[in-house]
Order: sequence, then C-alpha cells, then structure tokens
Amino acid sequence: MKVLYQTFEERLRKTTLDFKRYLYPSINWKNRLFGIVGPRGVGKTTLLLQHIRENHSTADTLYVSMDDLYFASHSLIETADTFHKNGGKFLFIDEVHKYPEWSRTLKNLYDNYPNLNVVFSGSSILDILKGNADLSRRALLFHLQGLSFREYLLLFHNITIPVFCLSEKEPDSGNLRETVFFNQMRVNNSVYRSAKADFNIDNITFEVGGKSKNQKQIEGLKNAYIVKDDIEYAYQNVIPLWAFGLNY
Repeated sequence: MKVLYQTFEERLRKTTLDFKRYLYPSINWKNRLFGIVGPRGVGKTTLLLQHIRENHSTADTLYVSMDDLYFASHSLIETADTFHKNGGKFLFIDEVHKYPEWSRTLKNLYDNYPNLNVVFSGSSILDILKGNADLSRRALLFHLQGLSFREYLLLFHNITIPVFCLSEKEPDSGNLRETVFFNQMRVNNSVYRSAKADFNIDNITFEVGGKSKNQKQIEGLKNAYIVKDDIEYAYQNVIPLWAFGLNY
C-alpha cells in the first residue's frame, strides 16, 4: 500500500487547478458509485485528481490506476479492503477497464463496503455498459467529451497569459509556440528534446514553428512532422498547432 500512496501523492502534487474541463462542476460527487468515461486523452485522470486536491485529504482518500504494476500481484478487492480497514472512505480507480473482472469487482465493492465511496474512470463507454455484472442499478455514468473549441481557447489563454506577465518585454513567439506544444503533449506522453529539431515523442520528431516554417530541420528524418501555428488544416506531414490541444 505504501507504494500506492507514494504514487498518488506524487501525481497529486503535479496536478494543476488552473484549467478544468466543462464536466467538473456538473458532477454529483456525492454518489456512492459512479464512473467518468470518455476517449483517451480527454482529461479524465486530471479531473479526478483536481477534485481530490480541492476536496479531500490523503488521510481517508486513495487514487489508484489499474495500469500500475502493483496490481500484477495484488487484487483490487484486497487493496480496497485494507484501505477501508484503515479508515479509508473515498477510493478513486483510474483506467478500471484494464483490470480483469472489473465489473464484478465494482459490484462487490458497492455491495460489501457500504461506507466506501468509489469513483472510477474508463476509456470505453461501450465496455462499461457491457460489463459482466449488472451495474446499471448501482453506478451512475458521466461521459467526458473531447476538448471543445471554447475550452481550447481558454486553455491557450491560461498558458500564454503568465508568459506575457512574467516577461519584461514581448515574449518570443517561437518560445511561446513550443511552450503550448510541450504543455499539451506532456499530459499523456514523455516529451524529450530532439537532437535535430524541437521535440521527440516515442521516436517521432516534431519541429514547431510559424506559418512559414519549412522542412529544412527535419529533412532526411523518418517519422518527422512540422507543427505550424496560424494554419487551419493539416497536409502531408504538416499539422496545425491547435490540433495538439485535443491531446489534453
């Protein structure tokens, strides 16, 4: 359990509160069992951690992710039981669909631990609805959509305003573009500096620039893309900067 708390506290420490998805204020967090579902990258994990940071204490709250190697040798029921016996009241389970027999496990948690509030997230609403056990009478589902255009503009505003406020003069537009790209991609990816261009993610090279950016810096590289500001549409290996806002 100690390693789970260490991971939880580290993720909580890195969670920011400056931007919240539209669904955040609409959720009735008092439900004893409910799930937040939606495609990968729409912000489910961040939403859970933001709520915990603003409303809970690690004294009675635990966040776990089912892709954690801890669960290769420990069961979720065992973990929840230990947590509950030590005074735990609020259990947040991320990526629940990655856990075998997740539907039956959620049902058992609901039935056997009436004083435990459970919130879970999953990437496929169809998988959630087709679970092996009957959760329809127990769980309430909230569906989180992808980033809207208004939210993208708000997110871009939240990133750029501090840059302008902290700079003694107008900030460099190139640095600003790279900051936006990095901020969007770091949420779900490990982002590294490229030896020849700006960034490398999973052996894919990205060069970020303005509308007139050419292919010179990625010439001869495989799996390389130009990310351009001030364009609306993608073409060949050129992607508009705004599109990376959908990764959040």
